[in-house]
Amino acid sequence: MKAANLLLASGLALGLALTLPALVVAGPLAKKPRPADVAEVWGVRHAGFTHVHVEARAGWHLNTAYPARLTLGDRKIPLSEAHLSEARGDTARAATWTVEGLHVSEGTVRAAFCDARSCAPPMDIRFGVVGGGGR
Repeated sequence: MKAANLLLASGLALGLALTLPALVVAGPLAKKPRPADVAEVWGVRHAGFTHVHVEARAGWHLNTAYPARLTLGDRKIPLSEAHLSEARGDTARAATWTVEGLHVSEGTVRAAFCDARSCAPPMDIRFGVVGGGGR
């Protein structure tokens, strides 16, 4: 009986030893970050164009595998229409959209951001658009 218990205990310990590292590596973020913690977004209107820039803060990057988008008024503009800065694989440091003819005072960027360990859930980041510059 003792040998059977010892075998069972060592089998459980081995199973836990093999499973535990995977749980630690794949674990969720300790705390869901706020949009201001992961990125800065600004919009400016000038000469008939609205320019929107989203830049990941230090230690974070934009996950370009996620279908990020910019919403200005009733227009939804995909990440594929943005200029990406420091793009490597499925990551970028920043994205800039240039949109002609929209005169809005605010917008939203929906994107996902990752740090070196894991990715935060996609988030909506609201921003204001400054300037008025006509044509």
